[in-house]
Amino acid sequence: MSSLRKTEVIMKDGSTASAVDVLDTLISSEVTNTIAQITHEYDLSNAKDIMTLSEMIAYYLEISTGIYIHPKRVTDEFQKQLKVS
Repeated sequence: MSSLRKTEVIMKDGSTASAVDVLDTLISSEVTNTIAQITHEYDLSNAKDIMTLSEMIAYYLEISTGIYIHPKRVTDEFQKQLKVS
C-alpha cells in the first residue's frame, strides 16, 4: 500500500497530489469529460452503456494511477452527474 501512496498526479492548476488523495476528483473529471465527448455509439439513458463506459474509465484510471477502482464508483458518479444536468 505504501507504494500506491507515492503515485502522484498533476492537477489542472499545475500542483501535484497523491492519486489516493484525489481519486474522487479524478473519477469526477473523467466522467465529466466522457459525458462531454459522448458519441452516438453510447446512450447515456441506457444502464448497460453507462456500465461499459464506467468499466473503461475505471480501467484507464487503474492503469494511470496503479490504484484499483471498482466500476461501481464510476457508475455512481455518472448517475450523480446525469441527475444534475
